[in-house]
Amino acid sequence: MFEKNDPNILRVALMYLMTWDGIPCVYYGTEQGFAGGVDPKNREDMFRGNEALGYAPFSTDNPTFDLVRDLIQMRKDHVALRRGTTSPVWSTTVAGPARDAGIFAFERVAPGDETVLVVLNASTQDSETCAASGGCLKTTLPAGSTLKDVMPGTDGQTFTVKADGTVDITVPGRTGRVLVKM
Repeated sequence: MFEKNDPNILRVALMYLMTWDGIPCVYYGTEQGFAGGVDPKNREDMFRGNEALGYAPFSTDNPTFDLVRDLIQMRKDHVALRRGTTSPVWSTTVAGPARDAGIFAFERVAPGDETVLVVLNASTQDSETCAASGGCLKTTLPAGSTLKDVMPGTDGQTFTVKADGTVDITVPGRTGRVLVKM
């Protein structure tokens, strides 16, 4: 069940926005944790800060600001996230306790430059890229490729593409991984 004010929903939505095709558009105040609402709360006053969360006006020391800033930097650092073609490679609509619940994965390919594999988990549980039925996410990256997670706030974990082109990745709930070939 989705809780309207769960900051983790915003986190995975921002990860999607900053890694999917097109120019991301972030409405002012998102980085301040404003919740929005019906007029007049649909345009909170930046000069007052986010009083509900205790943030000063134009706060640059809160977790949402840090995430937006770091996602923008990650996008700048990887050409495939800005100019690459987008190809979905795994998607599930499975809800509940299934192994692959909430997973959506796609590749961003900038020919001659880089391929990035983005794996997002919209569910609240840790999920993986292999379904209970035995199928696994298949990538276009060559077998044996080592992929490093460059998503801000992650541990830089690495994954290896198997001989059959599949990658077995576990993604914590309401987070994502951006995997770049090393």
